[in-house]
Amino acid sequence: MKFGENVSIDGTSKSTHAKPCLPFFVVAGLGQGGFALVLKVVNDNGTEYAMKVIAKEKLLKCCDQDQLRTELKAMIEIPTSPFLQRCYTAFETTNEIFFIVDYMARGDLFSHLGDRIRHTRKGFSEEEASIMLAEIYLGLEHLHKNGFIHRDLKVCNSS
Repeated sequence: MKFGENVSIDGTSKSTHAKPCLPFFVVAGLGQGGFALVLKVVNDNGTEYAMKVIAKEKLLKCCDQDQLRTELKAMIEIPTSPFLQRCYTAFETTNEIFFIVDYMARGDLFSHLGDRIRHTRKGFSEEEASIMLAEIYLGLEHLHKNGFIHRDLKVCNSS
């Protein structure tokens, strides 16, 4: 397997709708999840993406390989929706797996809620919450119509 080649999580080559667009340049760190580091990257055309970097060693220890395969499959195979993050390509090195996904410039719901509570001691207004819930609903509806069920819906998983 070559750096930049589309792959499945089990390491076999996979033809997808996504096309590799390398090289990427790291611009900033965006966050650290349970088993992934997320970086803001740009390609040589200046297009911004988020890069999920997953250490294979951590992945093997936490036994979330099936979850990761399903996440990658959904992000690559589901038709584009403005309410879901899209994966453009996935590749791996000896020690890490990389997903190149949409960069969500405005951040995630969990961060927005935390910022709002810290600064105003209040949550979202009813109007703001209604809009956000409608967008989450539309994303979930799109997943379900395409044969996927999201089993880990929580505020900190909402990008």
